[in-house]
Amino acid sequence: MRTFVSTRKFAPTALATAVAALTLAAAGAAPASATSIVTPLVPAQLTSCTATVADVVPPADTDAIDYELTPEGIVATVLPGYAFPESLYDPDGHWYNRTGDTTAVLPLFAVLRPICSLDTISLSPVCEAGVPYLDYAVARPEGLTDAAPLLMEWTGDDHLYDVVYGSSGEGAPLEGRTWWRSIITNNDGTFSPAYDPSWKLSDIDIHFTATQWNADHTYFTSFFGVVEDAPLGDPCVTSGPTHPEHPEHPGHPGHPGHPRKA
Repeated sequence: MRTFVSTRKFAPTALATAVAALTLAAAGAAPASATSIVTPLVPAQLTSCTATVADVVPPADTDAIDYELTPEGIVATVLPGYAFPESLYDPDGHWYNRTGDTTAVLPLFAVLRPICSLDTISLSPVCEAGVPYLDYAVARPEGLTDAAPLLMEWTGDDHLYDVVYGSSGEGAPLEGRTWWRSIITNNDGTFSPAYDPSWKLSDIDIHFTATQWNADHTYFTSFFGVVEDAPLGDPCVTSGPTHPEHPEHPGHPGHPGHPRKA
């Protein structure tokens, strides 16, 4: 049997190169510095009716992040050796938007959320040509300048879920006339919408809301008011059952985003 011995020289393989690099590292070569993941802070919301941009205070600077208040919001800048996570989503619904590899901005409206009240509200049931309506008037509060900002919802025990008649989503003027929402008064003292007599509620209120953006559209003020124990007696009916559903405005069993409780 013949034995062949090769005298050809082979170039180092990629594996050999990698092994050599590891050997150098073990011998004292300095490894690359690690990057720490940090999340920018979200300050508490300002909800006072009188709150303004001047009241917004950004978080204090840290060794990892610098903060700055700008007209658009709070800008967070991550410092060398640190990085933001892939997602800056906040479970409470307030999050920073990335504006670069090292910067992100928290919109001003996520921090500045003034909430004011609608204090003076009057309601008058009206019957005209045999058709019931509800006349309403809401005193214009300071800071609310839009011509038709008003939304109205007839709600039950839980105003977030028991939306008996929801808003159309289109703003109404602060004074006007709206179609009559038919409510049945049951023998047991509960109330039901005419479109669903099986849905019994212990109370019916009317909630009024309005929203006003500032001139720069960087934050908005919310206005809220409620009339407890809404007028239920159909002004066109003197006895017997309540007025049937208004033919031009069928019942709205709920409002988008406010599902009825099971």
